[in-house]
Amino acid sequence: MNEEAKKSEVSANVALPRGLPSDLNGELAAAMDESSFDVTLHNVAEAVRKKLAARDCLYLCSIKRSSDLTASTVAGSCSGGPDDLLSRIWVESGIADAVEQELTSRLSAVSHSSFSWPFPSAAANGLSLPREYSLLIPFSTELIVTRKHEGSFFGYFALLYDSFPELADDSVSLIITLPLVLSEYFFAAQRGPAEQSSAGLLAHDLKQFILLQEQKLSRLRSALEKGDRDSAMTIIRRMEAASSHMKLAASLLMLADRDSSGKLEVRPIDTDVNQLIRDIAKAFEPRFELNEIKFTAELDEKSPEAWIDPAIFSSVLNNLLDNAIKYSDKQREVRVRTWSNGSNRIAIEVADKGMGIPSDDQAQIFKKRFRGQNTRGLSGTGLGLYLVKKIVEAHSGSIRLAAAEGYSTVFLIEVPCAGESK
Repeated sequence: MNEEAKKSEVSANVALPRGLPSDLNGELAAAMDESSFDVTLHNVAEAVRKKLAARDCLYLCSIKRSSDLTASTVAGSCSGGPDDLLSRIWVESGIADAVEQELTSRLSAVSHSSFSWPFPSAAANGLSLPREYSLLIPFSTELIVTRKHEGSFFGYFALLYDSFPELADDSVSLIITLPLVLSEYFFAAQRGPAEQSSAGLLAHDLKQFILLQEQKLSRLRSALEKGDRDSAMTIIRRMEAASSHMKLAASLLMLADRDSSGKLEVRPIDTDVNQLIRDIAKAFEPRFELNEIKFTAELDEKSPEAWIDPAIFSSVLNNLLDNAIKYSDKQREVRVRTWSNGSNRIAIEVADKGMGIPSDDQAQIFKKRFRGQNTRGLSGTGLGLYLVKKIVEAHSGSIRLAAAEGYSTVFLIEVPCAGESK
């Protein structure tokens, strides 16, 4: 496997949130260097420095390997590289230890102006600390789900500014999520693709969800205090969309657990598929609105009822609609159609105008834990379509990729009509 393929394989297994800016997303995907953790750390620090428009970035990471009980520390700066003068001043002055003590107790980003700097000061050869403004971003195995034998690490980036930065809302959101993103990123660099844990990925998403909801609650409170109803409603819609997505992630994990224990059973009943689709689409409305997705439903009202388990079959439609949103840009279209195909089967088609599925990946999309080459950097477990196929087949149905003019990804499901399998 060549170096580019190795980088892609590792970066594909990092649970990066959908909201990560595309430029930083690409930089992180390209930053991985399996031959040297020092190089990877430097590359990622530079990507973060550029994104947050800092003058310089100090980086420090301590790694403890459980296999041989050894520990090592990497330190450097974007301007000077590993073990440069600035990082040596940082360490030898005692600043590094003091920053570590503060960040290990909080494990969240903190900032200090030169007037509020609580750590030692230092100067040498024209270099002085603190700068006018500093932003400290930690990353650690304490923030993610690990196992005892996998070792641990703790590190941080110290972004240095010559003046107080004006950060846009999206940059503030990014700073809040970066500790989790970086922790998952550096941890994934030390693991193989097969070792990725569904529970770990869900825990990552859950922590990120809680942090962002807390931030949105703070903004909602501020908007309400100012009487800004429009801003308040926008925040509420975003919170509703985030909650909907989190519930789907939790449901997926529960289905995966039932599948692994051989308990993925269905209890079909006569079900109005069209009404089921309407109910699910209604629940997706906040996400359609937030992502500016045009949703259309072309439902054949003359179709008979289907012989399905509505509680479990809902997960099929939820997952396909979730993917359609996740892999589509704003102002795209998602369509669901139903019809009776004349052979005692009801057809359900879910189509979108998103990024599509590369032809090289299409034969593998239903395999367990497979993730397409164009989904790197987007959060996911590789279990969704695998479980979709399992559920459809448990109903004596079928699912396949199809084609529809003007649409990039089309899934066609066929399930028995009511009474057909009784």
